[in-house]
Amino acid sequence: MNRKRAEECAKRLDDFMTELFHGLKGGEKKFAAHAGLTVPQLFVLKMVESKKGCRMGDLAKALHLHFGTATSIVDRLIKSGLLSRKRDDADRRVVRLYLTDEGAKVMATINERRRKRLASSLEDLNEEEFESIFAIFTKALPAVMAEFHPLKES
Repeated sequence: MNRKRAEECAKRLDDFMTELFHGLKGGEKKFAAHAGLTVPQLFVLKMVESKKGCRMGDLAKALHLHFGTATSIVDRLIKSGLLSRKRDDADRRVVRLYLTDEGAKVMATINERRRKRLASSLEDLNEEEFESIFAIFTKALPAVMAEFHPLKES
């Protein structure tokens, strides 16, 4: 693909991704609100769920939050009984985050609702269309995610 065509495609893809992001964000906002959470709180719970025992610094970095912001969100989630902090057995200076039983229940409910919503969106696709879309997303994801890491030299 030549440079001019690549730039045209980039514009279309950027517009599409912006629309997709806003649609996903709106969905996440509904799921969070239904559980009595904010979207940042939901993202923290999702991160802790996927990386059991994650450290505060890792959480803040992965979610692109200042350490203090992440700490405030975690403090509220601990106060509401959804997260717990535990000292690392190997290094007592390290504090790790875990879902509580209640936090795990909340995430199970949210995950089930998200999957049902997604499944209803996929019902109109045939198997071949789904596999094509999934293959494209799988190929594109590393390039898209690279944009979220610290700025590279252009």
